[in-house]
Parts: sequence; C-alpha cells; structure tokens
Amino acid sequence: MRTFAEFHDSRVKAISQHGNEVAIEFPHMYLYLFEGEPFQEPGAGYSQMGRLVFWGVQSVEVPELPNEGKDDSNYVWEGSIWVNGHQLNGVFEVPLEVQSTRIDAEIRFNQGQVFKVSCSGVSYSGLSDPRFIERYRT
Repeated sequence: MRTFAEFHDSRVKAISQHGNEVAIEFPHMYLYLFEGEPFQEPGAGYSQMGRLVFWGVQSVEVPELPNEGKDDSNYVWEGSIWVNGHQLNGVFEVPLEVQSTRIDAEIRFNQGQVFKVSCSGVSYSGLSDPRFIERYRT
C-alpha cells in the first residue's frame, strides 16, 4: 500500500523554529492510501496528526497564524516542495525524508498567509494512526 500526504485542506496548529530547523505541526494532514496505482485506481482518504520538519535552513519566512495553537484552524490552501528544482506539487509520498543540495517549500493558507523555506533537508512523520474519512474513485 502506498501513502501520500496532501497539503490542501490540511490544518496547521503551529510553526516553530529552533536554530536551523523549522517544524510544522499538523493536527490534520490529509492522507491518500492506495492499494493499486496511485491516483489511477480507487483509494481512501484518512486524517493523521503529523510533523513536517525542515533542516539545514538557509532562509525562512514564517507568517503569523491567526489561530496559532488551535487544532481546527489555519487551513492550508496549497503547498509544494521542490527538490533540486523538481516540484512535488501539492502531495508527497509518506514516509518522506529527503536530503539534497537545494530544497524549497511554500505553503499558502486560506487566509492569505505564506510560509516559505529554503533548506537542505525535509522529513514528514505521522504522530498518530491514520483515521478513516472517505473512500473515493478516480
């Protein structure tokens, strides 16, 4: 089974920076689970608490989130990660752990805030078991 995380409609609780590391806490990260060919065959949607960590940060723009610390706020409108110029547009395969010479990411929130980072590494870890939301067909 293959799993992908999607930025759109996920929610962010907090963004924190410690030294050259930035962590984003998601009380709800939307996951797609596929038994067959991803995005070509039917699958299921799940929700998971998770953490996206960027390390080796060279530059970062962290917006103020209006509902920092609240689980059901700060909806993500869209997001992308670029690894050496190759775009992972809106979704990324889980588990994720990438180290490279150049990683860029941008996350846009539904209220207009934008998070941007340039770094040398990124990882995503689930902090809870996935919770079933829906089945869908492609």
